Formats: sequence, C-alpha cells, structure tokens
Amino acid sequence: MPLEIAGEKANIERLYDAVNVLLYLQSSESGGFGAWEPPVLLPAIQNFLLTLIVVEFEHVECTASVIQPLASFLHLGYREKEIKISVTKAISFLDQKQWLDGSW
Repeated sequence: MPLEIAGEKANIERLYDAVNVLLYLQSSESGGFGAWEPPVLLPAIQNFLLTLIVVEFEHVECTASVIQPLASFLHLGYREKEIKISVTKAISFLDQKQWLDGSW
C-alpha cells in the first residue's frame, strides 16, 4: 500500500506496548475483556448499585474485538505463550456467554 495512504510503518515497540495493554485488560477470572480496565470485583464494594456504577464488567464485544489483534502477534514471537492462553480464555468466555440459538 502506498505510504501516502497507509502512513509510516508503526514502531514495533509501540505495538508491543499495545499487546501489553490488551493482556493487562483481560479478566483473570473469566477470560473476558472490559472496556477501560480489568474487570475485577472488589470485595470492599458491598453496595449493589455502586458496584454497577464503579466496577467494570466483561463485554462480549470487547472480548471478540481483542482476539484477532492478539492472534496476529503470534507469528512475531512476542509473549507467545501468554497470548495463546489469553486467546483461549477469551474464546472460552465467549462460548459461555453465547446462547443456544447463537445470539448473545
């Protein structure tokens, strides 16, 4: 693709930073991804309404959107083991959330 359309090639270190952020955002419990921070239920939050407002939850849209970019890094050898585990957990999360009719 011409440089004037695609722009300059991305610095590989910046791409590694992006992978690091994506891996950080995954829930260690469910394998799903939240929108802005890792979805972790804090035991200190006892109020249900406050939990709905403050705590980030996993979303199927975010989780599905992260699988392909992470998988594209497998051929580069950067954090390959962690990426494989992350993608496997994300797919498992999506399988658990999908209804029998195929919808979410």
